[in-house]
Amino acid sequence: ALQVDGQVHLVSHAVPQIGQRHAHRHIVDLGELVAEKQHLPNGLASISPTESGALIEIDPLGRAVSLDVNTVSVTPAERVAGWVDALSAYRHPRVAAMLFLGFSAGLPFPLVFATLSALLADAGIDKKTIGFFAWIGLTYSFKFLWAPIVDRLQLPLLGRLLGQRRSWMVLAQLGAAAGLFGMARLDPAADVQTFAWVALAVAFSSATQDITIDAWRIEAVAERRQGAMAAAYNFGYRAAVLVGGAGALYLAEFYDWGIAYKVMALCMGVGLITALLIGEPRRRTDQDTV
Repeated sequence: ALQVDGQVHLVSHAVPQIGQRHAHRHIVDLGELVAEKQHLPNGLASISPTESGALIEIDPLGRAVSLDVNTVSVTPAERVAGWVDALSAYRHPRVAAMLFLGFSAGLPFPLVFATLSALLADAGIDKKTIGFFAWIGLTYSFKFLWAPIVDRLQLPLLGRLLGQRRSWMVLAQLGAAAGLFGMARLDPAADVQTFAWVALAVAFSSATQDITIDAWRIEAVAERRQGAMAAAYNFGYRAAVLVGGAGALYLAEFYDWGIAYKVMALCMGVGLITALLIGEPRRRTDQDTV
């Protein structure tokens, strides 16, 4: 119910929420209402409120009824059924795939930020130079500049084999994995400039992967599943940040930085395998973007 200018606006065909199916309804004497019932667009009805301030709605027969929300009861079985119904959204194959794509998207992020700073400090690089490496992060902020190219340009070979979205996704994942492997082979103390360019290539590939995953997510499922897709992506992303942060530091402590970054490069295979297994979505182009 929404009260505007002294009137209560109600949805006449509202669906009861979970747990409210046992609510008690009481017929309200229409004489208590102030005269006018006016139908509004989108199925809304406007009724002046009663003096008691009761919650009023319109039943299918056009009668005014009140809903006593204080008598709502939720049984344990209904509560469990509600949770099961909510979690069922994550059984969709493409929603599950989004978990692994989120992992692939989040993994390179700490490896060119916090973890990279720890690597450089351990290699004896001065703080001023380490500070300049922070500029690599701007790649993620400026990815909108080449996003239209990724959206419209079809890759010569991969585009025909995998489709528009997956071809760019696979290319970006391969680029990020190759860059991480290159960082594992290089010594920043010996050639910090080359190391910086390789790290920039990793960030660029990771940002490009973000573009393609976002496009695939929007086109892969209906709008009603977008919330579950975003939640699965976020969970996978956060898990990858832990792996690329604490996990890489753990490997560097007990082995060395080369092993740590090689393992992270192999972990990019999670997203690569997922991209090869998922289907290419049907492209939907908004008229405003043409």
